[in-house]
Amino acid sequence: MKTMRMNPKLLEYALAKFAEFKSHKKIKNYRYIIIVDYSIHSSRKRLFVYDRKVKIIIRSHHVAHGINSSAFREPGKAVKFSNKNMSKCSSIGAVATGGVYIGRFGRSVNLHGLEPGINNNMFKRRIVMHHSKYVNDDFIDRHGYIGRSWGCLAVDKAIWHKKSRQGGPLIDLVKNGVFCYLSDGNIKELPKPIEKPKRKPKPIYEADTVKENILVLIFRLLSKFFSLFKR
Repeated sequence: MKTMRMNPKLLEYALAKFAEFKSHKKIKNYRYIIIVDYSIHSSRKRLFVYDRKVKIIIRSHHVAHGINSSAFREPGKAVKFSNKNMSKCSSIGAVATGGVYIGRFGRSVNLHGLEPGINNNMFKRRIVMHHSKYVNDDFIDRHGYIGRSWGCLAVDKAIWHKKSRQGGPLIDLVKNGVFCYLSDGNIKELPKPIEKPKRKPKPIYEADTVKENILVLIFRLLSKFFSLFKR
């Protein structure tokens, strides 16, 4: 079984994107982040679960990409992504998981794209997370890659709603408001933190200073006035 460590630059970028979207109403679980690196061949594990509490990757799994995302004559590589309905492509970008529903593949998790023009049609396209019989080691041994979906994040049935060596059912970990970042491997510059505007230096002549100067002037005038009577 092939495994691959996650690109540390992608993790850093995903954490920056989480910081950007964590105030979104769809994000409700702040502990876990799901990161998918579609630049990794599908025969390798490329869905990673990051635990923000302990600051490590706690799980990694195989995940399918859309059939029309595949490279020409290389079904295990994802090179094309889309936000269009019926494209049968995977989407990329910032995503929030939704609730659980019972569908064609049993218990599945809705997905909500958070970036307009990039993935905001995911829910309408019914791009969801579910288990599938074509995502497992046996399929990889026979074909050299895992099967492809119509854009959904399909995972191994053995880890979806059952306990595995890596922990409890994946569905229970990812449902209801977990932030996901789906990457094509093209890591852009990290979002720059918003700097607080520097406070302008106080002007030399503020109200308090003016009052002080007036009081000093009055005191001097009074001093001169009383000095006349002393002569």
